[in-house]
Amino acid sequence: MNLSTYLEKFRKIGFSYNESKVYITLAKLGSSKANVRKIPSKTESPVVTNIYKNKIAIIIWSEIPEAILIENAQAANAYRDYFDFMWKHGMKE
Repeated sequence: MNLSTYLEKFRKIGFSYNESKVYITLAKLGSSKANVRKIPSKTESPVVTNIYKNKIAIIIWSEIPEAILIENAQAANAYRDYFDFMWKHGMKE
């Protein structure tokens, strides 16, 4: 399965970084709508992290995109807990 096919299947729970903000996104499969929150950040990064079931996809959007796929239930749960913490403390758009 290629990366774009894999990512299309996500119930997206993820983090993305742009300019001086960190965006936290929660979207359901098949939905064109997403809930987004932001937190202040001094970091700019082309990295996006997606969590789905027992998988974590870390995507680096560079000239030649790269991805790291981790399939581990314990790691996915730890990332999900971190996401929940960030979501709770994030500001609504």
